[in-house]
Amino acid sequence: MTSRNQNQKQEHTGSYYAATVNEVTDYAPLQGSHETDVCVVGGGFTGVATALTLAERGFRVTLLEANRIGWGASGRNGGQLINGISGLGKVAKAQGADAGDMLWDLGWRGNAIVLERIRQYGIACDFKEGFVEVALKDRQLADLEGYAEERERRNWPYRYELWSREETRERLGTKTYVGGFACYRDGHLHPLNLCIGEARAAAGLGVAIHEQSPVMDIRHGDRPVVKTEHGEVRANAVVLAGNAYSRLEPKHLSNLVFPAGSYIIATEPLAEETVARINPLDLSLIHISEPTRPRLVSRMPSSA
Repeated sequence: MTSRNQNQKQEHTGSYYAATVNEVTDYAPLQGSHETDVCVVGGGFTGVATALTLAERGFRVTLLEANRIGWGASGRNGGQLINGISGLGKVAKAQGADAGDMLWDLGWRGNAIVLERIRQYGIACDFKEGFVEVALKDRQLADLEGYAEERERRNWPYRYELWSREETRERLGTKTYVGGFACYRDGHLHPLNLCIGEARAAAGLGVAIHEQSPVMDIRHGDRPVVKTEHGEVRANAVVLAGNAYSRLEPKHLSNLVFPAGSYIIATEPLAEETVARINPLDLSLIHISEPTRPRLVSRMPSSA
């Protein structure tokens, strides 16, 4: 996260995730002049994953974060690891089956990367497999059946289930839904612990991470210079990964971004008998309410 005008650096907001982190990060602020191959601005999922990927490929990387690793939406989102690129059917119809297949594979690539990094780097982030999309109306059942048919056509190697009305009601403890489609390649997790764990893995591969280091300016040139209040980084390339908080290049980025909203609420810890009644399989859940807004629900670990 970074902002040209942000002078007051901040700690994590009060949240379940911040209260249950495995470790509290304390990377030193940037001081003095430094040289690197790539300077990444922003310590959320995009910036941390970029830094880790580059380090895995042998690049020298410096990552600058204005506040703390995962301070923005990366550390306080719904925690769902769910595949999805909308409009695959329309793309395939307009561009051909090969384009549709490419996007299908791309849509699952993120899941594969995250799951592999959790395993490879031993990131404890409460990952639980399983996600169910449910239908509110009978006319929506065709969409769920289409999901199953698509996986059957592609010889999908991962577990999935098409739930009947009775199975859905039994497994979710409600009569609201008329059917469901469960995919066990998706799931839910603790996003802040994931982001912090990936940052730890990046630091272990030599990435220089600096928190409390908001970027004030970037001086362009053959080797751009990224400037903070107390230091600067000269790099061969700069990656801006500040998402909604970036204010450094408004002229260049204004037509390349769009607003997105995420609305998260949490209950108090539920009694075990209540959990056993409403979500005994501990699945992430989504339904589509009228007209097209998805609703996401996840159960936090029992330690919440």
